[in-house]
Amino acid sequence: MRKRQKSHESGPRTVSRPIAIGIDIDSVLAEIVDPVLQGLRAKGIGMGFTRKDWVRWDFKIDGTDVGVEIEASLKDPNFVASLPVIAGSVEAMQVLYGLFHVAVVTSRPVETQYATEEWIRRHFSFHELTNVRREQKTKNDTGIYILVDDNPDTVKAFVASGGIAVLFSHPWNETEDENLRTMLREQSVVRCGTWPEVVSQLCAWRTRGILLAGALGTGRRTSPGLVIGRGARFGRRLIDGSTIRA
Repeated sequence: MRKRQKSHESGPRTVSRPIAIGIDIDSVLAEIVDPVLQGLRAKGIGMGFTRKDWVRWDFKIDGTDVGVEIEASLKDPNFVASLPVIAGSVEAMQVLYGLFHVAVVTSRPVETQYATEEWIRRHFSFHELTNVRREQKTKNDTGIYILVDDNPDTVKAFVASGGIAVLFSHPWNETEDENLRTMLREQSVVRCGTWPEVVSQLCAWRTRGILLAGALGTGRRTSPGLVIGRGARFGRRLIDGSTIRA
């Protein structure tokens, strides 16, 4: 008697290995604005200035360029070692570590690479750490599929390259240009203001079985060689068969 062959349904591939996600450090895992402001106040600069007034990065406080001040601070290993964590980030990273391939991605000065590595290891669970400045590449080239970042320009570039992103909300990214508003409307970018919100959003994407556009047709990979999907660029397909354009 001939055995009945099992039918194989055609359709989108599901993810059998962890999706690779990228987590920024500064203002996502590490609280950097308040320590920088404290350092400025110690010099008698910006005495009435608060983080709510920090609405962009390219500005000066009492004649001091904040971008230059941050860069200088991040080159100080003692400053890096003393940074506090963002509320809820430690617990959130423990959860994400068990669900995703977690890559910490940063563009910090290479002068304090060791201090950064030690700080990350001391506080968080993760699978890999990449400094894109050290490796002379962008976060688009790190093999991740989802990015959590506070820089709207970085987020927009990442989504344009085929990924999806969480924009970690802060006063300096509240202003939205038309490009970002479109991405938010189409949900290729989602705003989250706390780490519990980030975990909830990432788990929702994971549960829905998103196959991400960056892998689709480009063979996007993580460092361990994870490939998630193939297909048309600039869209993502769900396991229910629907497609969201990004």
